[in-house]
Amino acid sequence: MVKSQTRFPAWGVFLVLAFLSAGCSTTYYAAMEKLGKEKRHLLADNVEDVKDSQTKAKEEFIDALTRIQELYAFDGGELETVYNRIKSSYDDCSSRADQIESRIARAKSVAKDLFTEWADEIQEIQIRDMNAAIAEADQFIKHF
Repeated sequence: MVKSQTRFPAWGVFLVLAFLSAGCSTTYYAAMEKLGKEKRHLLADNVEDVKDSQTKAKEEFIDALTRIQELYAFDGGELETVYNRIKSSYDDCSSRADQIESRIARAKSVAKDLFTEWADEIQEIQIRDMNAAIAEADQFIKHF
């Protein structure tokens, strides 16, 4: 009796890999850190990707409306008035989103500076504590 070879379907391999990688975010982060990408870099990349996606979606929406107007030789009317009001609201929201992105960038900058300052302070405290311990040890040795 010859056993037939069964192959694991390609989608099964993909499913297993996706499951394993989704459940092991720490492994993913560790691997990315070895490649020089820390969590904050990954976050910044993700934020940039979202921004790019929003920009592309906006352009596609505008292009689609222009194509519809050209296709139907649409020259305005009530629909265009409604569109212009919606577009104005969209532009206002887009402007607010840009302000938010700017504020996020400033917050990241401040956070970076703050963490740098804290790291320096921690270093100073450790050196001060180490020097105090050395002085204490010197006093102890001199006493004997």
